[in-house]
Amino acid sequence: MALEIRPLVVTELDPIYDWIEKTPLFVKYGTTRKTLAPVLTREVTDPGVVVIGAFNPNGALTGFAWFVKKGAFGRSGYLRLIVVDPDAKTTGVGRALLEHLEGSFLRPNGIFLLATDVNRDAHAFYTKLGYRKIGEIPDYVAPGLNEWIFHKPANT
Repeated sequence: MALEIRPLVVTELDPIYDWIEKTPLFVKYGTTRKTLAPVLTREVTDPGVVVIGAFNPNGALTGFAWFVKKGAFGRSGYLRLIVVDPDAKTTGVGRALLEHLEGSFLRPNGIFLLATDVNRDAHAFYTKLGYRKIGEIPDYVAPGLNEWIFHKPANT
């Protein structure tokens, strides 16, 4: 599928909130339109942050990624969130978004991200793309959910 990947603007964020509210994992985190909208609205204009969307040939938003340029230890990129429209899962949208970010931000210090311990699909996805689990943080984002720390070094 040919995708256009570009920065998002505030008026394009609405579908993201619908996807998140339909995803059981985000429900566990307590993430809703009400909690996410004020933060994401602010982030799309922050020069230290990249919020990009993937648009299908019909112009519909099919996925997005929220990336903090120096979000890991003040020196490495941090993928804060990547979400794909449930109707576009396994079509390459997530991969295209992540590869787009890697093209600009993998060097010089790699990219970090967190994935909850129960999200096995995410673990397989990130591992397939060259990310390695390097640690675990218990009860970090939400009680009872452990976050796995993944890193992809610049030399891969």
